[in-house]
Amino acid sequence: MTGTIWLVFNRNNDDVLVTHSRDDGETWSPPKNITHQVKKPSWGWYATGPGHGIQLQSGRLLVACDHIQVENYVHEDPIYSHVIYSDDHGATWHIGGTVAAGTDECAVVETTGGEVYINCRYEFSTKPRAVAWSTDNGNSFGEFAWDETLIDPVCQGSLVRFTTEARHGQNRVLFSNPASTSRDHMAVRISYDECRTWSAGKVLHD
Repeated sequence: MTGTIWLVFNRNNDDVLVTHSRDDGETWSPPKNITHQVKKPSWGWYATGPGHGIQLQSGRLLVACDHIQVENYVHEDPIYSHVIYSDDHGATWHIGGTVAAGTDECAVVETTGGEVYINCRYEFSTKPRAVAWSTDNGNSFGEFAWDETLIDPVCQGSLVRFTTEARHGQNRVLFSNPASTSRDHMAVRISYDECRTWSAGKVLHD
């Protein structure tokens, strides 16, 4: 809520860095390495995103990430979705909640009730999207489940708050992914009940 744009990114799926802009993206600060704050020494692979971070009603900055919990990992080692956060406008960063093994590229949104909803790709097989909820601003997540409506081909998906009832008369969250068991049928779905249920969606490109 300071007008600063924060960009968290990583280098070679290893180091984690952050930069910021105070002039709407015209210029950016020198990148700061925050690996020691947000990555445990035992972790190997690490990725930020692939989507955008969010700011919670509390002011907390929250970024979805994923990691492998083995330093010298092999392809078969499970991957985990997690979040990182800052409560001091980007000065320091911390590891937040982790979701179950097999969750990967993820996206987050805050509900109007203050919960954090995380929506994840699932690596182990062609399953629907894996989802979980946090009631403590992303410090931890409850047990994950598969949302049978959100069919997925093991691929990145995107999630964004579109409107709130307080400002626009209706709560609307948008989700997009290839709505198929293969990487086709790029679609956008809408939820009017804070990610509990989703529409059949609209295919943008088959």
